[in-house]
Amino acid sequence: TQLGLLTNLKALSLFNNKLEGKIPFELSDLTNLNSLFLDNNKLKGNVPYNLFISFHEIIDLRFKGNSDLTGTIPSFLKSMTNLSRLYLDGCQFTGSLPTEIGYLTSLTQLHLHKNDLEGSLPSELGSLKLVEELWLDNNRFRDGIPTELGMLTKMESLFLYRNELGTQKNNGVMVGIPTEIGLLFSSLKVLHLNANRIRGTIPTQLGLLTRLETLELDSNTLEGTVPDDLGTLSKLKEFTLFENRLTGIVPDSVCDLTDQTLQSGVLEKLATDCELECDCCTCF
Repeated sequence: TQLGLLTNLKALSLFNNKLEGKIPFELSDLTNLNSLFLDNNKLKGNVPYNLFISFHEIIDLRFKGNSDLTGTIPSFLKSMTNLSRLYLDGCQFTGSLPTEIGYLTSLTQLHLHKNDLEGSLPSELGSLKLVEELWLDNNRFRDGIPTELGMLTKMESLFLYRNELGTQKNNGVMVGIPTEIGLLFSSLKVLHLNANRIRGTIPTQLGLLTRLETLELDSNTLEGTVPDDLGTLSKLKEFTLFENRLTGIVPDSVCDLTDQTLQSGVLEKLATDCELECDCCTCF
């Protein structure tokens, strides 16, 4: 391709064009690119590894929505230290998330959902101090939620649903929600942990997340009772708990969040199992 001759090019946007075939190797010659948008086409095959090595100036890189793009996420991506937004969702990437992801300290948005990634989430994710959106859902990650995610104090949205994070590969032991999630009290608005085989109790520290608007914990194997501490989540609009093993009574403090006559009454959806005693819930 002659695109590789445009060596002074700063931005290349070819999204939503029904482009077919493989990503050309020659794109790696565009070393001055700040942004590359190839999303929502019909591209296929492996992403040339040299792209991840050559793009030292890249800030925004988007391959999302190319359902036939394959291969692994290479460790070479650590050279893209200026990268702010990385969208690789809706492809067929396999393998693990490399620990070198921790070198991308300029990242604000990381979208890797709807792939076939597996293995443990690296603790190095805790180095992404500027990240605001972390989308890792709809993969096959396991071995627990890294406690280091509690260090991402600018994060507003955390999507981890539809993985296997509650299961540890070596011994099959089920693991729970780390209390460190409560450290995200100054920023977190959306938390999706549903459909992960997570076990244990709901940490009372979730009650510290007073900016939270959506909390989805359904379709796990959570036990115990619903903490009264969650009644402090005055901005909560959606809260799902169904398909767990919770028992007892949903606290009045939580039900008060659904009362539109109260100042805190903004909770529009509170979905639980019918086994829980609750006068304000929609049960399944």
